[in-house]
Amino acid sequence: VNPLLEAQFNMLGVMPAVYASVLLPGAKGQKPLPAAPFLVLSFALGYGALAPYLVARQQREEPVARSSLGWYARTIAESKINAVALIGFAAYLIYYGAVNISPETLNEYANIWANKSALCAASSVDLAILSTV
Repeated sequence: VNPLLEAQFNMLGVMPAVYASVLLPGAKGQKPLPAAPFLVLSFALGYGALAPYLVARQQREEPVARSSLGWYARTIAESKINAVALIGFAAYLIYYGAVNISPETLNEYANIWANKSALCAASSVDLAILSTV
């Protein structure tokens, strides 16, 4: 497996976890759509699953009281351990991709992206969108 593609594909697991950590604490009582189904689906379908929720959710300007958070949002999504784990894994994936850059891996990645795999191209675009939204 191309190490650049491997790092990219694994990063697609980190980004939905980051979105879950950011969106779940303020998701209680969101209308018209609940956040959880979209966040769970985003692990498999990426931004395509998350976009409808991001467009339809209510904007809240006031902070959410910690006491009103659900168990997952309070103990997992808002925890420093979760933040450190996500940052650490993302940093490792960036490092892994960077140390494996060579003319051969870049050519192989470009060949896979352009000729062989729609999954590679879709994953690249999805990661770019998730990283910038």
